Amino acid sequence: MAIKVGGLLLAALGAVVGAARYLDEQRQSRETRRDQQEKDRELRREELAGRKTQFIYELAQNFDSEERYRRALQMILVRSHLPEGSSLSRFLGAASLDELSTPEKDARYDIDRYLDFFDRLHSFAMELPR
Repeated sequence: MAIKVGGLLLAALGAVVGAARYLDEQRQSRETRRDQQEKDRELRREELAGRKTQFIYELAQNFDSEERYRRALQMILVRSHLPEGSSLSRFLGAASLDELSTPEKDARYDIDRYLDFFDRLHSFAMELPR
């Protein structure tokens, strides 16, 4: 009888030790997966940061070569390329486009596109993870 009880105790102890090992292995497996997921997230953040920098660089090159943007910048900074007989305050402050001549509408559109560029750039920079 003592041998049977001892055998049962050993079997129970073996089951407890086996369960403890199994639970420890499961915990280690979860930790390993969590660590790998964190490494993957960090790698994705670094890749996105690199792509973000590349995109901004390419955008700046395109911006510098775009005639419409250069013309808008000249209108804003030195008041050149303005429609004849007009001013920035006239065509930017107009309540309605109907009040403007075609050259003034074109100039306003150029400046709007110029400013929209910076708005989109800001939105892009704020939306991507850092």
